[in-house]
Amino acid sequence: YIDEYSGFTTHTVALDTRLRMIFFNTRKEKLESNEVRRALNYLLDKEKLLTETNIAGEPSYGPIAQSSWAYSEEEVVKYRYDPKKAEDILKNLGYTFNQNTSYFETEDKKVLSFSLSYYDNDYNNLLANTLKELYEQEGVVLNLEPLSFTQLTQEIVATRDFELLMYEVETTIDPDQYNLWHSLKTNYPDLNLSGYTYERVDILLEDARRTRDKDEREEDYELFQRYLTQDSPAIFLFHPQYTYVVRDSIKISDISD
Repeated sequence: YIDEYSGFTTHTVALDTRLRMIFFNTRKEKLESNEVRRALNYLLDKEKLLTETNIAGEPSYGPIAQSSWAYSEEEVVKYRYDPKKAEDILKNLGYTFNQNTSYFETEDKKVLSFSLSYYDNDYNNLLANTLKELYEQEGVVLNLEPLSFTQLTQEIVATRDFELLMYEVETTIDPDQYNLWHSLKTNYPDLNLSGYTYERVDILLEDARRTRDKDEREEDYELFQRYLTQDSPAIFLFHPQYTYVVRDSIKISDISD
């Protein structure tokens, strides 16, 4: 549009307070080990996911946005696409890559597979089908489970009856994520969908809430990010990104701020 018509400017902004994730249900036996969760993280190329879906987004590697004062580049364990690391992890878990079938399998030929639940709409179907294709290329089967809003909220989220759940959460400018990751928030209607529990993380989230001292909070959140990303209760996919076209005669501040 702006190539055809002069007098317009584009502004692009990532919505850092919205984060799309794939929650692992750590209550399920297949996903209790953080090793299998880490392997699934290593097998996903997030940049390729965004490119192939043509979805505008900023890849995410942790619970706190990189724009936040509480974000820690040093402490976050970034699971960049690394199929070799994933293969080594899965081999230790008893899965080997079968060259004939092109899937990871156990000794008794059970293919590594998971069900992905999500709200059924065009946007999510595009994402889910691309995720299925990308994981299949890496030797993992994703069985897609598109659901109506009622099914998702009452049969899946309310009962926590899922393996993998693609969901977008809205956070705040403040880095507090007590509601998403504290062990007291694992049951409906609270938002710790993964059922993640770790006493050290609980303490850090509690301590960070009790003080107004920014330096103390920053230290707490640095450790929180380290422990959480090491345990990998979710795949942090991306922050959605939007582009706005504005007429030059309209003066606005930098919306990326």
